[in-house]
Amino acid sequence: MSKISIRQATIDDVSLVASTALRAVVDESPEQSGWWDLMLDVSTREDTLYSWKNTLVAECDGVVAGAIISYPGAFYVEKRDYTFALFGDDEPSSEYETDASEYYLDSLMVLPEFRGRGIGSALMRAAIAKAQKEGYGRITLIVSDEKPRNRAMYERLGFQALGPILFLGEPYTKMIFVGLSRSS
Repeated sequence: MSKISIRQATIDDVSLVASTALRAVVDESPEQSGWWDLMLDVSTREDTLYSWKNTLVAECDGVVAGAIISYPGAFYVEKRDYTFALFGDDEPSSEYETDASEYYLDSLMVLPEFRGRGIGSALMRAAIAKAQKEGYGRITLIVSDEKPRNRAMYERLGFQALGPILFLGEPYTKMIFVGLSRSS
C-alpha cells in the first residue's frame, strides 16, 4: 500500500503548479504548449490565481504525484482580471467561475504514472478540509462536460451539479460540495 501525503507547495514546485493549471485547458503536454514559459512566470508569482501559494501537493511514497490549486472566491474576484491579463486577455470572455462567498477548487492534476491510486481524491479531500477550516460553507468547482470520469469522481466525493457555465468558450458544469452521503 502506497503512503500518500499532502503538503503546501513551495517555490520549488512551480513546474508542477504550471503543469496543473495548463492541463486543465490544453490537450497536449503542458510543457509543449505555447503557454508554458508564461505559465511558469505566472505560477512563480504570489499574486495570481495560479500561484504556488494556492497549491497543495501530493506525494506518494515521497515522490511528487499531483497537485490541486484552490483559493477563496474573494481572491478569485480580486485577481481574475489581473491574472488573465498576464496571458494577454484583457477582456476575459469566460463567465465568473466562482464568487466571493465561495471557496474554489480550480485545477487538479495527478501525474499519469500515479493515477488510479486515490491521489486525486486525497488532494480533493485536503482542499475541502482546508476550505472548511477557513470557514467556507460553499465549496465549488467546474468540470468540463467532455470529462465524465472527472465528474463521476467529484460526485463520489460529495459534489452536485449547480448548472452549466461557459469557460474559455467551452461547456462546463459548475458543481458544489454538499458532503458525502451515509452510503459513501
